[in-house]
This record gives sequence, structure tokens and C-alpha cells, in this order.
Amino acid sequence: MNPKELMIGDWVSHKGIPCTVVEVAYTHLYVESDNKIFLAQIEKFTPIPLTDKILEKNGLFEPEILNGYWMITNKDGSFEIEDHCAMKLRYVHELQHALRLCGIDKDIIL
Repeated sequence: MNPKELMIGDWVSHKGIPCTVVEVAYTHLYVESDNKIFLAQIEKFTPIPLTDKILEKNGLFEPEILNGYWMITNKDGSFEIEDHCAMKLRYVHELQHALRLCGIDKDIIL
């Protein structure tokens, strides 16, 4: 993963275990999982794929939840939030960024 693509609060996976980013460094991430904070090299983390199940669990197929933005599922399995522009979303952290950019404060549940 590229540290420039991550923000505090983003969901990432470490050895298959979901964790949230607490701090981003050049070569390492501080993350929290099970109320424990740990440090690991960036290469040890992978993005969490965005799925229909995650979107449904968070109520993100309902347009009113997104303040007038629409969530669209593409044939290639990616997702988009649309208003005046479209953003292709493949991973949970990309969805988190898109929601923040749209001014939507939402904690994502995995």
C-alpha cells in the first residue's frame, strides 16, 4: 500500500485482520485492532476490498443516506459515488475518503 493514499481512521488489513489507521509514517503504519495499537511496515498491510455486503451493512445503497449522492455498482465490481463527478471505489479506505470529500461523516462497519 502507498502511505500517501491513507488517512487516519482508514480501514486496512494486516495478515487478514481488519484494523484502523492511527498514524501514517513513511515506511510504517500505527494501527488499532482489538483496542491495541501496534506498528508495522507498510508492506505488511493490504487494502480491504469493497463488497456489496459492506455497503449493505452500512446502509449505503440508500441514496438519502448519502445526502443526494448515488452509489452505483459497476459490472467490474467497482463502486461509484456520483453527483457532478464519479469516483471509482474498489477498497473500503477509498469509500471512506469519498464520503469525507462529500462531507458525509460516517463510521464504516465491516
